[in-house]
Amino acid sequence: MKLNYLKEWVLNQKPGMFSFLIQRLTGVALVFYLFMHIWSIGHIRSGEKSFNDLMKAYNSPSGHVIEYLLLLCVLFHMVNGIRIVAVDFLSMTRSQKPIFWGSIAVMIVIAVFSIFFFFPEVK
Repeated sequence: MKLNYLKEWVLNQKPGMFSFLIQRLTGVALVFYLFMHIWSIGHIRSGEKSFNDLMKAYNSPSGHVIEYLLLLCVLFHMVNGIRIVAVDFLSMTRSQKPIFWGSIAVMIVIAVFSIFFFFPEVK
C-alpha cells in the first residue's frame, strides 16, 4: 500500500484534502508527543535533580515555542475532529466547506489569545 497523500493533494487541492493531511500529521505529532511526555515523566526515576534539570530545559524560549506548536496541533486536531463528527453524524455534508473555515477561525482566535500565556513578554 502506497501512501500517496501528497500526490493526491496536488491533484485535489480542496480544503477537505488539506484538512485530511493536516489531521493525519497532527495525529502523528500528538502520538510522538505522548511518548516524549511519558519518557519525561518517567525521568523522575533517575532522581529528583535529574528530573528538575529536564524540566528546566523545557522551561526555555525554545521549550515555549515547542509547547505552543503542541497547542496548535491539539487545537487543529480537536476542531477538525469536531467538524468531522458534525459532518458525518449530523448529515452536514453539503455545508462542509463553511464548517471547515469556521473551525479554522475558532482555532486562530484561540491560538492568538493563547500567545500571551505562552509568551508573556509579548504583552
